[in-house]
Amino acid sequence: MSNNLVNKDFLLWEEIDSSEQAETLEENLSVEDLNLENPSLIRMDMNIIEYPLFSKNNHRKVNQSIKYFFNNDKDVFIMVKPISGDYIPGDFEERVFIALLKIMKKRGFQQTFYVSATELLDEFGLTNKAYYKRIKQSITRLAETSYVFKNTLYLSKIKRNIEDTVNTNIMTIRTISLVNDKKLREELYNDNRIKEIYEITISKYFYDNIIRKGYLVYDSNTLLGIENSTTRTVYMLISKLRFQNLYLKVPSLYLIKRIPLKFNKVTISRTVKSLERCCKELLEKKLITRYNIIKNKKWEESEIEFFFEDVHNNIKQKHFYADKKDFGEVLNNYDASLLISHTEEQSLSPLQEIKKELEENTPTPEMIETVLNSMPIKARDLKTIPNLIRDAIKTHGFQHVKFVAEYMKIHKVGNIRSYFTQALENGWADEYIAKRKNEERKKVVQVPLFIESESDLIHTQLKNETKEKYIVLSEKEKEDIEKIAYIEYIKKCGAETSAQKRAFKLGKESIIIDYLITSKYFEMNPKIIETIIEEIEPEIEEVESEEIIADIFAKFETFSSYKFKIFQILQEKIEMEKLKMILDFLNFEKEFNSTMDEYTIFLMFNEGQKSRILIKKK
Repeated sequence: MSNNLVNKDFLLWEEIDSSEQAETLEENLSVEDLNLENPSLIRMDMNIIEYPLFSKNNHRKVNQSIKYFFNNDKDVFIMVKPISGDYIPGDFEERVFIALLKIMKKRGFQQTFYVSATELLDEFGLTNKAYYKRIKQSITRLAETSYVFKNTLYLSKIKRNIEDTVNTNIMTIRTISLVNDKKLREELYNDNRIKEIYEITISKYFYDNIIRKGYLVYDSNTLLGIENSTTRTVYMLISKLRFQNLYLKVPSLYLIKRIPLKFNKVTISRTVKSLERCCKELLEKKLITRYNIIKNKKWEESEIEFFFEDVHNNIKQKHFYADKKDFGEVLNNYDASLLISHTEEQSLSPLQEIKKELEENTPTPEMIETVLNSMPIKARDLKTIPNLIRDAIKTHGFQHVKFVAEYMKIHKVGNIRSYFTQALENGWADEYIAKRKNEERKKVVQVPLFIESESDLIHTQLKNETKEKYIVLSEKEKEDIEKIAYIEYIKKCGAETSAQKRAFKLGKESIIIDYLITSKYFEMNPKIIETIIEEIEPEIEEVESEEIIADIFAKFETFSSYKFKIFQILQEKIEMEKLKMILDFLNFEKEFNSTMDEYTIFLMFNEGQKSRILIKKK
């Protein structure tokens, strides 16, 4: 057995000899292809985007398993185990799986579908029959490889990672010979050249993510057109990380550990060069506008900047809505009469669930009236509000929209249309919605003590999402956040002792994530901040007293939620004396040295509490 340490703080993997067998799940149903407008667009499961389920190692060994650890305690990991006498899946298997997802979509997003080797070759754009054997080997390898997820498998139904050990495979396969069964050939493939077909069943965890909101949409032709598997992974990762942003800066180590690529302090410069080759390929394929590698002091601290243009967002958005339209057509054409056996009914039930959910969220006049009644009374004076509510219900669901409307009424908002739109887009009412959903659920059934409440599930999801955002921040920003989180932690403890320092060190990541959530660090709407800064800055430059500053800030009812970010920006823009006046207005405890010309300010803010500012020389 050999152990390979990727990074002492994040991920290590070990290679293990394995001889365990995997079972085959056999089911039988036939569904014809649907005529969809965008057959090349596929839904890629979040786990496949995030985790190294397909090895990038070209020197894999027979019977060699790999275990990827995501923390130093080794209780968060993924293990990939091949069947005895075989390898773990690699680049070719990843490409076969992409092609299978494309064919699955053509078959109407069915969990179980039929495919021939010829069809897969067509998706690859290949005609050489010599590939038949390799494709069969890859499909078998995908079905027989076992994946063990410990606290890592994301499931869209619960919107978080499953906090258990899950042993699964990506799919199951049944190989069917058509040579001596003319009837079956006529039913499935009326082509005498096809001697053998495969019945593919996507495993339930991956399938649930694909048909629900646990996926991202990619163009399968684009993915298959990227020859280098590392480049393909980089492309999928940065597409997820950037969301709709046109700029993304990622630590090189983050990509190296997520792909993952082997490295050490001696070879890391070469590993970063490998990433640069990936960037060049993405640039050549016009999947990015440009890139920039920042070495910083040493290669371990290097970062990669990715730049995009509006056209990339337009394509991304177009793909999302086109795929959504295709999926909607599949559900609209879905006919229960297709169910011809109990086994098939079980296979199709997830689509039935989705169709039922969508039908429940189809806007009705009664739904629109209910939401309207939940809004501030002035909403009835706006002629465009009913249409806005209708579209919101389609996108977010009736219950979610109703609770947002209730939230608006409680907070007595001014611009109803604008606030409604932004509250839905930015999740301003999420805490209230979680509370209301919990109340509604308790009306129906008393939750047993051993079952996690919905608010807890939402909080767990929030912690996972916050951690993901924190990981990709620059080292400088992480250092600043850690200092602020430490101050807040000591403040709660009431004393700064050696024991508290040790406790902070041991639980540092969890404490930092809790601070980021409490301070709403990632919830600041940049457009609102920019608007406030644009209006406040010129007026502050002209005033001479704290009272006038108070009058300026009082005009913005959302200001209190944005004090931290606004102060960070203002302290770089205005003179020291004006800063003092702002601090007096904000009622901060402060330590000042008026002779300092150069300073860095770390600000800790919690609603309803005094805050402390540390000013240090750079």
